[in-house]
Amino acid sequence: MQASNSGSAFLDAILNGRPNTEAAWLEYFERFHADFPTANDLFTLLTTLDRQTSYGLLASAAAKTGGDAILEIACGDGNLIDDLLAACAPSARGCATDVCGAEIAIANRRLEGDPRIAFASADARALPYDDESFDLVISHQFFNFMPDLGPVLREAARVLKPSGTLLFAVNRGWKADRNSNWVRLYIAARDALREQYPQYYEHAIVEDPRIYSADGITEILTQSALFDMRTLSIDSATPRALMTPDRVAAIYNRMYVFGSLPGKDAILEAVLQRAVGLSQDGEVEIEIPFRIVGVKRPRRRPNLKIVK
Repeated sequence: MQASNSGSAFLDAILNGRPNTEAAWLEYFERFHADFPTANDLFTLLTTLDRQTSYGLLASAAAKTGGDAILEIACGDGNLIDDLLAACAPSARGCATDVCGAEIAIANRRLEGDPRIAFASADARALPYDDESFDLVISHQFFNFMPDLGPVLREAARVLKPSGTLLFAVNRGWKADRNSNWVRLYIAARDALREQYPQYYEHAIVEDPRIYSADGITEILTQSALFDMRTLSIDSATPRALMTPDRVAAIYNRMYVFGSLPGKDAILEAVLQRAVGLSQDGEVEIEIPFRIVGVKRPRRRPNLKIVK
């Protein structure tokens, strides 16, 4: 399959050694999820020792907030919503948004007829909801893909009720752990890509790197001047799973950059061979570390002018 993103401005830049722009990345991001609307299913396979996925961990944290009016931003194909509705009180009602219509359609089908949830196609930087509408704004594995979190945080604070909670999960910068099998597989994919595209610019995603550390997250939220930092909580977990080499290669078929290239067969073969080399008894252990972050909106309306 040649994805529709294979000719995007984003890929053209990074494959030819040029940094990309925020606009090009966000266009690619939306089109990628239209091509691969179930790409986030990887996170349904990884669990902690007590069998919790990162979605389940986030849903459990949401239930503890006690809020009934819930908004999920960047809901994807609805993986979090199942756990969220199961964990929260029967009185809970929610809205879920995403910019990708293909993912919204899948999420809508899987929860068709459930009166507790309503879906909308919307940009997290311009939400179609009134001020102070929700007790909880929640998101899974989205904040680490936004170049500038300011507009997202501003909108989250705007639609939150006084003392409402912003809750999100982000990975802990897995590329830093060179002893991780997931990183070893990533390096195999990257090296195979470079054989085809010698000028490949590795730092492909425009992001705020501070999102990958607890101190950086604290700094981002503090600089926004939108939240009560005395309420900040940051917890860690490391979901993992045993997978066959074929399963691992199939996941790389639906990953940013690698999944979008017309010549990706060689990349997938490199991942498969590396996975075979790392396997024990026919399986590879994969782990991706996460942080679960929660912070409340002040009782008084925050200053919605973002502090740079």
